[in-house]
Amino acid sequence: MKKKIPVLMAALILTAAMFCLSVSAFDANDYDYSSGGGGYSYSYSSDDFDGGGDLTSLLLAIVVVAIMCVYWTIKGKIEKHRNKKKPKTPTTPQQPVIQQTKVVPANNGEGISVPIPNRTVDIRDILRQSEPGFSEQTFLGDAVKYFSDIRGAICAKNVEMLRPVVTPEMLGYLGSQTRMLCDRHLTEHCDDLTVTNAYLTSLVRDGSNEFLTVCIGAQFARYLTDDTTGMIVEGSAGNIYSYRWLMTFSRPTGDITGSTGECPHCGAPIVTGAEKCGYCGCPVGVNSREWLICNLDTVHDSTTDRGIRI
Repeated sequence: MKKKIPVLMAALILTAAMFCLSVSAFDANDYDYSSGGGGYSYSYSSDDFDGGGDLTSLLLAIVVVAIMCVYWTIKGKIEKHRNKKKPKTPTTPQQPVIQQTKVVPANNGEGISVPIPNRTVDIRDILRQSEPGFSEQTFLGDAVKYFSDIRGAICAKNVEMLRPVVTPEMLGYLGSQTRMLCDRHLTEHCDDLTVTNAYLTSLVRDGSNEFLTVCIGAQFARYLTDDTTGMIVEGSAGNIYSYRWLMTFSRPTGDITGSTGECPHCGAPIVTGAEKCGYCGCPVGVNSREWLICNLDTVHDSTTDRGIRI
């Protein structure tokens, strides 16, 4: 269209020029004026006027403009047809914008400055004095698995699956959490759970029991949704929260992982970890089991280091 404008302007100028020439030809006719004998006389001569030539020039200019318009119209259609036949240059697909998930300290950063020392080697050496087969790698691996199982059980509102690895008191506490969620018609979510580290931090013996604490660093999106609407009512699915958890295990002092005990009902040997006697079928007590989870809590500003006390 931009190329047509100068040509059309030229055609219009040409038409205007021809029209002016025709007017000039009309003005060039002879007019005579004379006076005499006390009167006036007029004479008019039109020998040089040719109206037919002026009309011909105007028609010729119109024809020229029409031809130019037709020419540019046809040329535009031809170019448009050629452009359709040309292969389109493939465009590089626009890469989607990936929103980076933000990792933020949980609980507004509470407890982030509280030191929780790594005493894995020292605690391992102490336990191996009475239990040579103790493996810190195996113990920590189990602790990480149990942590994931606990989060999953709470989200599923079914903590019965945890009975073999927690104390009865701990099972009751976790059950109260799930009942609260059910009463409020809420569901907890722990998406993209990742354990960043785990180590032994405390070993305490108080005479009848011993307690072994693991510090677990974990990151996940934690939020609550309404069971009716599915809407998020607390927390955020867009933020990954960074936690430090303290998971404490307990067992009677002097027990050895994997050792056997006696059924309090019939006296038959009980393999540590069994939930009931293989002979009489009666449930066995906590004292016949190995390490069980008795507490799980995040690190707070008031958290104290219990260290090693034996």
